[in-house]
Amino acid sequence: MVEKKFLKISDENIKRIINEIKLSDIFEKEANATLIPINRSEGRYKTRCIFHNDKNPSLFISDKKGVYHCFGCGSSGNVFTLIEKLKNYDFVQSFNYLARNYLYYDNYDYVVKHDIGRNKSFNDYKKEKKSEQKIINNKEKVENDYEINNKQIYSELLFDVTALYRAKLFKEINTNQDLLNYVKKRKLTLTTISKFYIGYAPNENLLLSEYGNDKETLKKLFDIGLIRQNEKGQFYDTFRNRLIIPSLDENGQVDFLVGRALDSESKFKYLYTKTKLENFYGLFWSKEYIEKYNSVVITEGQIDAISLMQEGINNVISFNGSSISEAKKNKLLSLKADTYILFFDSDLAGSKSMLTISKELLNQGKYLRLVFIPFKDGEKTDINDLCGKVNLRDYIIKNIYRPLDFIDKILNSKNIEEKDKHIIENFKNDFIEISKERKMIL
Repeated sequence: MVEKKFLKISDENIKRIINEIKLSDIFEKEANATLIPINRSEGRYKTRCIFHNDKNPSLFISDKKGVYHCFGCGSSGNVFTLIEKLKNYDFVQSFNYLARNYLYYDNYDYVVKHDIGRNKSFNDYKKEKKSEQKIINNKEKVENDYEINNKQIYSELLFDVTALYRAKLFKEINTNQDLLNYVKKRKLTLTTISKFYIGYAPNENLLLSEYGNDKETLKKLFDIGLIRQNEKGQFYDTFRNRLIIPSLDENGQVDFLVGRALDSESKFKYLYTKTKLENFYGLFWSKEYIEKYNSVVITEGQIDAISLMQEGINNVISFNGSSISEAKKNKLLSLKADTYILFFDSDLAGSKSMLTISKELLNQGKYLRLVFIPFKDGEKTDINDLCGKVNLRDYIIKNIYRPLDFIDKILNSKNIEEKDKHIIENFKNDFIEISKERKMIL
């Protein structure tokens, strides 16, 4: 008889299971899930959630991090919590099952060395071990360990808030006139709204109502700017009567929220959470297309990027505004693209932004093009005006120019007033100097 050995339920062996067993394999083999690759080389997938009636793929899986999260119902976890849910196991049973069936330690018995007993979950184990050490994988990521940096501290909360806003949108989209009018104006389909996890912040204190009895969560909401305090010391929701656009990083985690005002009376058209930092919008959806086509289309606003992706132009990111910092410049240069296409509004503000960014890219020797949108009958035309009226792919091809040719188009158009043309002329002089120094044809 082969002598049985003992595989201790230790943090080391827990890490080993999390790191060595692909979460995507568990979903396919244990839950019969159909996975859609986002980036197969990095082990990132999406699928319809197995925990609720999911009409669109809302559950995201990262083998690299060993975690999953559903934007629809908020379910999240790792291989242990997944097996616990699928088989109604406690943590000891899920440990045994994963080790035997996926690490193939057939000649081992599994015993508990930490006195946690049975009928407890993986999360119970984590809580009991928290004072000794964090239960993490070798990439410093496990679902509730958000003490590593600010992004991780608030990531799970942003997931939950996104789901809350999203549920509110689908509840009110047919009855809320402001919301309905804006969605129609921006020509956003329900498929697009669902794909990009767009939500709605009502004109009330939704977050305060949801988290009012949880002081720890309220503090986090205040820290990231989702809740504010007035002069009387009263707290209130920052986002009210706004379309909520969550930005996902390359790994599918919500890194910031954008609140777009639905009425014209708001002092600020756009509000951001304090987690925005120097990130671009849309990279989660566009990264593989940027690499595939070796080019990137850059818009100014998030809705512009969404509109282009809705039209099938998928290698798009939003610059999140017009200013370019050193951090943003470095992120732009790190994209796996040889061609940069700037597609902003072609009024004075939009043209200045495009030319400022172009100057930085040209100084790095990058190949770039700019799209010109002429005014119609003296009125400003933007990307939203074009959607549904023209084939945007064909429009870009017909209206794309080298930097100096773009400047000439602007100067000879009615897009800017005569008194402002000297601003564009200054850019032209700068570009001519860059052309001479770098021996580039602009």
